[in-house]
Amino acid sequence: MKHPLELLFYIAFASQIYLLSYEIPRRISARRWKVLENFPPEKYPKLYTQSRDQYLISDARYRMLNTIILLIGIVVFLSLVFVVDHSTFADDGYVSEAWPAGYGMLQFVPLIFLEIAQFRELRAMREANTATSRQAELKPRRLFDFLSPTLFLIALILFLSVLATDLVIGDGMSLSILTVAVTLILASLGWWNLRGRNLNPHQANADRSTQISATLTSFAYVSIIMSIFYLFTLADQVYDIDYLDAFTLSVYFQLVAGMSTGFLLQCMRLEDMDFDVYKDNSVVS
Repeated sequence: MKHPLELLFYIAFASQIYLLSYEIPRRISARRWKVLENFPPEKYPKLYTQSRDQYLISDARYRMLNTIILLIGIVVFLSLVFVVDHSTFADDGYVSEAWPAGYGMLQFVPLIFLEIAQFRELRAMREANTATSRQAELKPRRLFDFLSPTLFLIALILFLSVLATDLVIGDGMSLSILTVAVTLILASLGWWNLRGRNLNPHQANADRSTQISATLTSFAYVSIIMSIFYLFTLADQVYDIDYLDAFTLSVYFQLVAGMSTGFLLQCMRLEDMDFDVYKDNSVVS
């Protein structure tokens, strides 16, 4: 190992492997098991659209996929530490960002599959809903009732900073286009959560409000993290700090995962949610 920055990258990469392929999947799986154990289909039939065995099989597949990705990460990590010829690393400690980037994209695959499965589950739940009476929340939803104005302002300032910095020192406008595109996607998803129809026909109004607030706050944090990362990328074009690329990208992946999936898991605590609405005698809300 020729440079301390190489060691710094290994620490960050090991943390990326642990967080995205072990800790977050473990928490998601534990949450799914807790729901099945504490709120079984026999007592909460409106919460489920499939049999208990199908959910167990789905969770087993999810854990298996993450285990395979975890093992791949361990093999890649050990190969970098003990097998790769370190004479190929630059004298300044530069490690190719392809390592955390390629593996990071692989790590997000199970989360994408999970989101697709959840969307299908909610759609099936809505199609199976036969209730004719609904309890609507008449209070209009305003953005700053669910999102801190200060957090929104910070995200907006950093977003504009990326555009301004890219205009002044950037090599073309590709980074600005990417920033605008991702921000528009986050804004669209945020608007849909705030104003769109709830796919869950049984969810209590209080739980719906908590979910909206957690989602919008998560999007704001992700936008802030993204802008800071892009500002670092622009600074790299001026100050020639390529040797930090791999380390920074690995940290970036972890922050995005932590402030999206991890943050939502923390905010949407099962203990605080109303599951009575999923009983046979519940009022659909």
